[in-house]
Amino acid sequence: MIKKNLRRIIKIVVGSVFIVSCFLSFSEEKKLISQQDEEKIISKLIKTIAESNLKFIRNGSTYNAKEAAKHLQLKLNLASKNKFNGQITVCEFIKNVATKSSLSGLPYQIEVEAGKKILLQTWLIENLKKQDMALAERCTENSID
Repeated sequence: MIKKNLRRIIKIVVGSVFIVSCFLSFSEEKKLISQQDEEKIISKLIKTIAESNLKFIRNGSTYNAKEAAKHLQLKLNLASKNKFNGQITVCEFIKNVATKSSLSGLPYQIEVEAGKKILLQTWLIENLKKQDMALAERCTENSID
C-alpha cells in the first residue's frame, strides 16, 4: 500500500514538473523575438519617421522626415553589415544607430512642436511602446546615459 501511494505521488510530482516546465518554456519562447521580427519592427520605426511631419536635428542642421529616415536606413545598413554581422536588434538599432551622430557624438533630436525638441531615442521608445511594451522596456533599460 505504501509503494502504491509512493508511486502515485511520484507520478503526480513528475507530471507537475512536466507541466510547469512546458509552461515556462512556452513563456520564454514568447519573449524571444526572431531576427525577422526585429527587422520588421525596425523597418516600421523608420517608416513611421518617414511618414511623420517632424523636423529632425542632426549635428545642428535640420532635416525633413524623409531625409532623416533615409539617413537612418543608410546607417542601419552600414552598422548591420559592419558592426553586427548582418543581424541587429531593435534595441541595438535605437542605441547604436538612431540615437546620436557617429561623427560628432551629438544626440539626434526631433522638433515635436515649434521650438520644443526631444531626443530621437525618446521618440523611438514611445513609438515602440505602441508595438511592443516589453521590448520598449528592455530597450529603455539598455539606453545610453
